[in-house]
Amino acid sequence: MISVSTGKTKHFVVLDGLRGVAAIAVVTLHVLDPFHFNYVPIHAPLAVDFFFVLSGFVIAHAYEARLTGGLSFSSFAQVRLIRLYPLIFVGLSLGFIVLSVKAVTAHDEGFLFKGPAALIAGLLMLPSPFLVAPGNEAAYPFNTPTWSLFDELIINVVYALAIHRLTNAVLGIVIIIGAAIILAMNLTPGGLDGAENWATLYRGLGKVLFSFAAGVALSRLYRAAQLKWLDASPLILILVLGIILFVPRTSLEVYYYPLCVLIAFPALVAAGANATLTGGAEKLAAFAGRLSYPIYIVHYPFVRVFSNFARVHELGDGTLPILFGVEFVTIILAAYTAMKLIDEPLRRILNRGFAARTLGKNAA
Repeated sequence: MISVSTGKTKHFVVLDGLRGVAAIAVVTLHVLDPFHFNYVPIHAPLAVDFFFVLSGFVIAHAYEARLTGGLSFSSFAQVRLIRLYPLIFVGLSLGFIVLSVKAVTAHDEGFLFKGPAALIAGLLMLPSPFLVAPGNEAAYPFNTPTWSLFDELIINVVYALAIHRLTNAVLGIVIIIGAAIILAMNLTPGGLDGAENWATLYRGLGKVLFSFAAGVALSRLYRAAQLKWLDASPLILILVLGIILFVPRTSLEVYYYPLCVLIAFPALVAAGANATLTGGAEKLAAFAGRLSYPIYIVHYPFVRVFSNFARVHELGDGTLPILFGVEFVTIILAAYTAMKLIDEPLRRILNRGFAARTLGKNAA
């Protein structure tokens, strides 16, 4: 959690562990998906819906009292950008390098003009139509998972601007509307899948509305001590989330997504907020939570490199598991390096500067 004051907010270490499980599910899907195996974790995109609930809970827990107590929208926006943007930039840069090399080797002269235009859009956190083509219709062509950060920033802005009017009654109405949108989307083909492509970008806004609002509501209930009854073993919670995200296709698929989004994920976040860990398990969960965002936002360029390597060298079933192992280790090491050498130092510098400016304004 990011804080610009000397006040402390509770650190939900079990939720950190759950966040780590969700990030690994997404990476596993992207690693396996290019090879058309009989099994891939087809429900891993639901991890993003879980992230949205978790985000609503954590943001409300950390900032709602501050926003209603005088923290300005601009200050909140700066804090959120400081938290998210450094690694967004890292992922974008890696993706730009990978696609630039691909364009050079393929003698793609169009990339000379379209690539920089898409890069500028990415730097502004905007979806880009410049590189959309058959086989690559991603709204964020250099780093596809960025679409969820786009929705995250939008809902953060709406939340901060609406906070003084977001009474419990209004929040309840938003949740009902969001749930209705989820159910309606579930009736359309692929309606609750990812929202990474231009044609599906709208889905993200539909998905984030309910989940983030549910997270905010859970935060309010938690502060009012109305969630104490919802308790479970941290191991059980981690297993349940893992099963949800890794289970193969079910015969009740039409019910699976809405049940997870509308019921299971809010319940997991509520129970996870109450659960505790100690000793080595606590340290491991905290580390998984710290590393989850770096893994999520930097892994995709590496997936492209490794999957292309496998295709070029026509690797078979005997060697692919070795490649996957090397790929996972590379992604984790890259994420850890980006976190330790870029993200955390840069955020410390930016937060110190922001705190100094804030104190200066208050003194004035």
